[in-house]
Amino acid sequence: MVEHQEITFGDARVPVGCCTRGQFQLLMKIVSRVTREYSAQTDFAEISRGDCPCYVVEVFNKDPATVADMNFSLAEAVCDESALDDCELIAYFSSPAIWRKGRLYGDKQS
Repeated sequence: MVEHQEITFGDARVPVGCCTRGQFQLLMKIVSRVTREYSAQTDFAEISRGDCPCYVVEVFNKDPATVADMNFSLAEAVCDESALDDCELIAYFSSPAIWRKGRLYGDKQS
């Protein structure tokens, strides 16, 4: 099972072993910049823990096509930052999950 930790954009907790504190802060800045560029409103962000840690940000005022565009912009911005080349934390935007409690963003693990 993948565990989740609710965070805010200002939270400085770094996932152990997947990136440095500086990389985590840079990734959060990029996510914040893309959020502002699209005038997106978010109400939930979390870091899933498991084989593939993910920084997931829910966007509740944009349609799925726009959320996909935001993810493309995020991917381009991350690729432009050589400081993130060896960062294992993945970040992405998501439409809100229907069920918040007990949901899994990553693959189900048995």
